Amino acid sequence: MKGFEFYFWRDQAASRIAVLLRSLYALLAFDAWLLMLPHAGRYGAGGFNVAHFVWLDRLQPMPNPFFYSGLIVCVGLLALFCALGPSRAWLRALLFVLYSYAWLLSLLDSYQHHYFLSLALFCFVFVPDDALSPKSGIKIEAWAFQLFILTVALLYGFAVIPKLESGWREGQSLYLLLHRRADNWLWLLQGKLGDNVWRLSAGIVIAMEAVLSLAYMTMPWLGRTIALGAWCIAIALHLGAETLGLRIGWFSIYMMLIATVVFWPTWLWDGLIQFVIKNKQRFRKPAWAPVIFVVFSFVSIALLVGLQLDGALYGVVFFVGCVLVQSVNAYRISGWRVAFSTLALLSFSVFVFAGSIQLSDVRYDYYRFIAGDLKRRGQIESALSAYQKAEHFAPSGKSRKGQIEKLKKLSQNRNQ
Repeated sequence: MKGFEFYFWRDQAASRIAVLLRSLYALLAFDAWLLMLPHAGRYGAGGFNVAHFVWLDRLQPMPNPFFYSGLIVCVGLLALFCALGPSRAWLRALLFVLYSYAWLLSLLDSYQHHYFLSLALFCFVFVPDDALSPKSGIKIEAWAFQLFILTVALLYGFAVIPKLESGWREGQSLYLLLHRRADNWLWLLQGKLGDNVWRLSAGIVIAMEAVLSLAYMTMPWLGRTIALGAWCIAIALHLGAETLGLRIGWFSIYMMLIATVVFWPTWLWDGLIQFVIKNKQRFRKPAWAPVIFVVFSFVSIALLVGLQLDGALYGVVFFVGCVLVQSVNAYRISGWRVAFSTLALLSFSVFVFAGSIQLSDVRYDYYRFIAGDLKRRGQIESALSAYQKAEHFAPSGKSRKGQIEKLKKLSQNRNQ
């Protein structure tokens, strides 16, 4: 087999592919609900929006919180379903399209790793369906998975290129990035090493990213010791970024997860898949799937009734429609048992979404972000209403009663 053919079409451990795809899909679901959804209220504020591309502004209607909330809810549900169930290529393709549009529609979302995640989702569309439900120890051809690994290598490689500019190499860029965060560990090191700490740290970052780029690019030929060394570098790099307090969302978590699955030994993932298969057989009795479907459906409906989040229910309805299509197709091919298993995963996914929103600060952040924007634009009554909604979901120690009282007085003064 020639080098190019070996690189993309060699046999790869199906267990590694399954673990990586399913774990990334699950992480993406909670990323969408817990990090992206709270900012939905800012979309289309004041009737103004700028998309990532001019042509998109000409085609799309003005975004609004209602639409964006439904879009992000649906993205998260599709991602979780792909993580848990036997998703087909068309569902993964739909997830790629919806997620990509979610950040493309407005420059309010400027996280660069969202571009990377879209590239990853695109690659995952072409991974064989059998790779997501493998048996322990089997190997398959999966050029799309290797393309994803190459994408990660290019990500680190392109991260190195701008850092070769003198401003970064001399440590000036790193200093400017962190000069307002005097509580991080680099400032403590400066007290011992002087200003050289910035130049030294910048050089270490360049070296680590270059090594990781090379490690991912040559992954098919890495020995176990070198692979574990690359994993240590990845963990150190991204944990270091997290301790510096950089506002990069969950980028570090994604990259540490990828490094763990790619660089750890295959036998670990074979063992994990074998464990899942053994325990999954306990729930393969014909009666289990309908029971799970009914129970989680009722609980999910109860949770959704009190959700009070604009547009969320429409996202749930769209997701349900998509999975029903797959359920009908599963019934035609494999019978009612597989169809009910799909419906059980549907109801469980909705339950996890509703429970996550109920147990988190998403609704509080959603309404307080809206209130803050309305207040800055002088819409006092609307801001007051939004703050009152936020107060209903305020966690301990984060009450907005002070803001509410101020706005009430301001509103009364205006009406006099």
